[in-house]
Amino acid sequence: MDNLKIIADAYEAEIEVVEFLPYLLQDLWALGSYPDQTVEEILSLNLPKETTRILDLGCGKGILGISLAKRFGYKVKGIDAFSSFIEFAKEKSKEYNVSNHTEFVCGDIKEMIENESGYTVAVLSSVGQIWGSYTSTIKKIRECVLPGGYIILEEGFLVENSGIENQNYISYESIVNQITAAGDEIVKETIFPGEWLIELNKQNNKFIQQRAAELYEKYPGKAEIIKQYAHRQIAECEFLEKNFRSAMWVLKKI
Repeated sequence: MDNLKIIADAYEAEIEVVEFLPYLLQDLWALGSYPDQTVEEILSLNLPKETTRILDLGCGKGILGISLAKRFGYKVKGIDAFSSFIEFAKEKSKEYNVSNHTEFVCGDIKEMIENESGYTVAVLSSVGQIWGSYTSTIKKIRECVLPGGYIILEEGFLVENSGIENQNYISYESIVNQITAAGDEIVKETIFPGEWLIELNKQNNKFIQQRAAELYEKYPGKAEIIKQYAHRQIAECEFLEKNFRSAMWVLKKI
């Protein structure tokens, strides 16, 4: 059964909107991240196909795991709290003929990671400080990664002189200090051009607004709360575009 609060928090939606998220986001396979870049980063590590195991935390609809399994034959396990997205990922893995290389499981990352170990790579994309800080988050994730293995983190950081003071939003220097606090080495850092985020948000919001308009007609009694969600997505994107930059770090566990 879905944990509605976890899903609502992850997608910045009211709990009443969660049931409509699969419809609103049906046109998006990648949910606000850069899976193609993650694939290229993993490719650059030259990992052996036979022994590589990858853990995708907050896998969404499974695009990363399916891409890695299809292109390189890696074994990938994806965990996400939203059962609808996990079912979508399972169907896609069949469509791409990689079911024997992928496993998609519905559950709370914070609970399920306790039973995970022995991974070559663990990926956390746009999930945030789910263990309270990036220091604690990386510390927890590295427990399931083999010595010499890798953690790939995709997150945003506050631009300089943003004027924003919020403990959930941190600077570049702070995030780098936190993710290396356990002594791991940053072997690759990519800071994405601001234009990428603007273009991505523009495309995603176009689809979301179109699907929201369809739901207004289908569920007039829910139209207002759906409309609020759709409008909030635009406002949130504008806020992020103005005040944040997206980045990806590849950490090697020491």
